[in-house]
Amino acid sequence: MCIRDRYINTPETPVFRKREALYGLPFALEPVRRAGRAVACEGYFDRIALERAGVGEAVATCGTALTPDHARQLRRRTREVVLLFDGDEAGRKAAWRALEVLLPEGLRVRIAALPGGADPDDVLAAEGPEALRGAVDQSADAIQLALEWTMAEGCSTPAQKADAVGRMAKVIALVPDPIERGEYARRVAVATDSGAVAVFEFSGAEAGKPLSPIADTIIPDAERVIHYPVLDGGRLWVAGSQLNHYEVQISRRLLVPQNTLYEGSVLLAAPALMGET
Repeated sequence: MCIRDRYINTPETPVFRKREALYGLPFALEPVRRAGRAVACEGYFDRIALERAGVGEAVATCGTALTPDHARQLRRRTREVVLLFDGDEAGRKAAWRALEVLLPEGLRVRIAALPGGADPDDVLAAEGPEALRGAVDQSADAIQLALEWTMAEGCSTPAQKADAVGRMAKVIALVPDPIERGEYARRVAVATDSGAVAVFEFSGAEAGKPLSPIADTIIPDAERVIHYPVLDGGRLWVAGSQLNHYEVQISRRLLVPQNTLYEGSVLLAAPALMGET
């Protein structure tokens, strides 16, 4: 009895550059434009199943993991990518690797994990096209999901907490947008019950841009109600008056790079600013 391989993986040639090729891309271009997203899956048959389910914006790699060349191709056509991987441990590992490739290109990544290690064709056959489309439409924010996976591994001891922050900091550092990067760092700080300063500095160091809180910030031309950053461990001065003895209504806690005003803000409700004595 002769047992043949399920897949025959051909090498790259001058004609077939599989580190750049995305199966189904020509047919997916218009659906990607309409949907505002691309769905990246692992194989040809996965892409065919998604097409049959009405998810025309799907593309598949050709026998490789996602590469930076794939990421650049996707970024030229959309800002959002949904990763469709098996819901098992191998699928999680593939998702972590994909984040390392997609995030630096400025792509916003979501993950649609299929239950029980099923592949798209299994879901399509067992539950119908609505179930497969629903899995894609209900995909989760990839970094938030990675944080949930990390927390599930334990975060009760100092060592576990350090490992969790370190692992997530490496992912957060790949996010180019400072607003998004700051929000994810805040979420990690809250989830791990760690200091915001530690998370920001860790992620900043991973990105090669260390952040540190500043001791004093001078804000001229104070208004009755103003929006400026809140500092972890710093002092805020407005019109020459130190405000650490006033009540500050905080809407977001942010770490400010040295000598730089961060993009986020808080509402300062100090009596002196409100015209009160």
